[in-house]
Amino acid sequence: TSYRVIKITSMLYRKWGSMRLRQLQPWIEQWADDALHAGVPRKGAADAWYQTALDCEEAGLKGTDFALAAVDIYKCFDQLQRPILYELAQQAGLPMQILSPHQRYMEAYETRFQRKNSRRKAQMQSIHTAGMPI
Repeated sequence: TSYRVIKITSMLYRKWGSMRLRQLQPWIEQWADDALHAGVPRKGAADAWYQTALDCEEAGLKGTDFALAAVDIYKCFDQLQRPILYELAQQAGLPMQILSPHQRYMEAYETRFQRKNSRRKAQMQSIHTAGMPI
């Protein structure tokens, strides 16, 4: 059996991430593309699914061929190379007063977990979260 551990960060960290996202809106608007559906104002995953459904319906009505694919990369965010992401964020102009604290937090974060009803000692691992909270 394979388990996927869901990691939930502290309320303080989530609030910090939300606050930083609001503060970064002017910077995000400089490079945001219409195809983005996360981290941009007034858009989310539901909008992406809705637009995809509309595109499929339109293609069906017009008799146009279309193809869809859904990919769930196993443990995708566990595979992220954070040093590369940090460099990209810096080159994209993410202010260092935001990037530096985030980087220090991510590199020092540890989590402990224990499977339900297990008598084994809690295991510890370094966390690899889904990118950045901003």
